[in-house]
Amino acid sequence: MKTRHPLATGILLALASSVAFPCPYVLPSPEEIATWDRETLVQVVVGGFGVASVLEDPALRAVLLERVDELGLLPGNERDGDILASLARAWVRIDEKGRARQILRQLARDWERTHGVGAWLALAGLADQEGEHERALEACRQAIDLDERLALEGVPRDAPGRDARGERYACAASALEKLERWDEAIAAWRAWRDTGADAPGEKSAAERAELAIARCTHAAGRSDEALELLHALATGRSADVGGASPEAAWRLVRALAGLGWVSRMHALVEEVPPELRDDLRRDVLIAESWLRGDARGLLDVLDDQGCPREWECGEHMAAPIRHAAELLLAMEDEGCDALAERIEQGSHAALWVARAAGVAEVFLVLPETQPADGEYELWPAVRAVSGCLAERIAPDRGAERADFAMIVD
Repeated sequence: MKTRHPLATGILLALASSVAFPCPYVLPSPEEIATWDRETLVQVVVGGFGVASVLEDPALRAVLLERVDELGLLPGNERDGDILASLARAWVRIDEKGRARQILRQLARDWERTHGVGAWLALAGLADQEGEHERALEACRQAIDLDERLALEGVPRDAPGRDARGERYACAASALEKLERWDEAIAAWRAWRDTGADAPGEKSAAERAELAIARCTHAAGRSDEALELLHALATGRSADVGGASPEAAWRLVRALAGLGWVSRMHALVEEVPPELRDDLRRDVLIAESWLRGDARGLLDVLDDQGCPREWECGEHMAAPIRHAAELLLAMEDEGCDALAERIEQGSHAALWVARAAGVAEVFLVLPETQPADGEYELWPAVRAVSGCLAERIAPDRGAERADFAMIVD
């Protein structure tokens, strides 16, 4: 990673606001909160100026909630609903989920047309986090029923209270999967595929849904049908998805490796579009190493295929690194031993694999010796380790000696 201004990276400037809450890191006094009018309340709470920090302070919390009550929130008023929705999110951030649920139920009841669907989806999310999948499913279905009723009442699909992206169906499908009700989950994923809108920067709704349908089909015991679905997606022959899916190609390779069908993995490389073949060949080599139980050979694939020890891996290596991490974790002790060994040897590929596996935090360090031409190269190092690496390697202390360090999100 190159940068000409490393010391400027990561610096956050606190910008003063026009309300009596000048900065996210400076809390208002109780006296200031007591003077807030409706407009200020909207700016502070909906604008997100540290409202969670206010709620964490018992004295400030009491004054804020009292002020909200004094001003009176009007059921059905969209901006007042925004205030409640922001308060609910803040309660979740400080782990006061019971209070958040209370507000979300109020939104679902009294702000039905503007916030009801979103409130039910949020309630489903809270239930899912607590492992209450039946309760999550019921909330998802409430969102589905409400959105259908709003449609019958003529509320436009892109109105604030509607679910234009079809997330209500994805919500139900996810809950049904966790309840192992596979055929119902497949039906819900298909409903999401047919109604969902694509979000910027994400896979298409159709591709994500078809991948989920293949997953559920396999879980339901129909493995041959699942392989056919993945093959159609990987080769670009799916009637519901435009173009080939690299993710489906990897999942198919993984499934074929699990069955020991090496020749079919290699044949698949020639069946996908030309632009996917190099990446898929790498994935096949990774899967073959896993099949042989060769963790070190698996890491060699990454070093040999564009991630040498002395370089930082580029963005083009993100998928194979994630795939390698997935299989190394499945190899348990042998995979972790190989990972620790390569990190100690200075392999950047192994370091990024450990990060993808969730067993290492990575930072980028500016070396003490800086080049004369003003070009700076940041090197990755281990900031913290966990899981299977915790007893195998020690964190790198280089950042404490370096002029600059940047944590990789």
